[in-house]
Amino acid sequence: IWLLTSALQHGQTTPVLLWLVIAGLAYQARGRELVGGACLAGAILLKVTPVLLLAYFVWRKRWRFVGATLAAVTVGALVLPAAVYGWQGNLAHWHKWISRVAAPATQSESDRESAALYETLLNPNMNNNQSLQTVLWRLTGSPKARVVATAALAAMAGIIAWVGWRRRADNELIILGAVIAWAALVPPVAWSHHFMVLLLPLTVLVFLAGHDPTPANRLLVRSALAVYTICFAAAAATAWRWRGMLCWGTIVLWAALIAVVARRGRQLSTPGP
Repeated sequence: IWLLTSALQHGQTTPVLLWLVIAGLAYQARGRELVGGACLAGAILLKVTPVLLLAYFVWRKRWRFVGATLAAVTVGALVLPAAVYGWQGNLAHWHKWISRVAAPATQSESDRESAALYETLLNPNMNNNQSLQTVLWRLTGSPKARVVATAALAAMAGIIAWVGWRRRADNELIILGAVIAWAALVPPVAWSHHFMVLLLPLTVLVFLAGHDPTPANRLLVRSALAVYTICFAAAAATAWRWRGMLCWGTIVLWAALIAVVARRGRQLSTPGP
C-alpha cells in the first residue's frame, strides 16, 4: 500500500501504468493483439521502461503484438503530439527529454552530477532509487558497480532464455513473471513505486504456493514470498530502503520463478519407475 501512496503523493502515473501493462498482457493472452498492443504502448509512453517487455514477445515471435505495440508507440510519440505542438515543436520536446533525462541517466555517477535533474532524479544516493546498478553503487561506492550490474542482468536474461526455451504451456505465465521482475531491475532510475509492476509475478507465486502439484515447489515459493515480505516491510523504513531491500526482494522473486520452471523441466524429463 505504501508504494501506491508514494506514487499518488508524488503525482506519479505508475498506478495507471500498472493497469495498462496488465491489460496489455491480458488482451494479448486472449488473442486481441491490437488492443493489447495499444495498452502496452500507453504504458511505454507514460514511462519508457515497459518497452523491455517487448523483448519477451520478440523472443516468443508474437510479431502481430509487437507490431501493434510499436505502431501505437509511433502514433502516440510522434503523430498525436505533432498535431498539437507541430512537428518541430514535438521534436524539440523529445530532444529536451533525451538531453535532460535519458542521456544523463546512462552516464556514470560522477558525470551525471552536472545534470539539471541530478538532485531531484539522478542522484544515486536517493534511497527511493532501487535500480540494481544504483543499489550496488550505494553499497560499494565502486565505479565498477554499473559493469557488475550489467553483467548480472545479462546473466539473468540468459538464464530466463535457457530455462524457458522449451516451455510447457502452464509455465508461460511463470516465465513472463520472471521477465517482469528482471525488467524492474534494469533501468538506471527505478523508483520504489515502479515496483508496483511486481503485482503480476507476486500473484503467480501466491497461486503456486497453494496449487503447485509438487510439495517441494510449494515450499520453495512460500519461502521466497516470506523473504520478499520481510524485504518489502523493511523497505518501508528509509534506512533499509537505502540498502536496496526492494531490489533484493525482487531478485528473490525472480529466482523463485526461475527455480519453479527449472524444477518442472527436470521433473518432466525424469523417467518414471
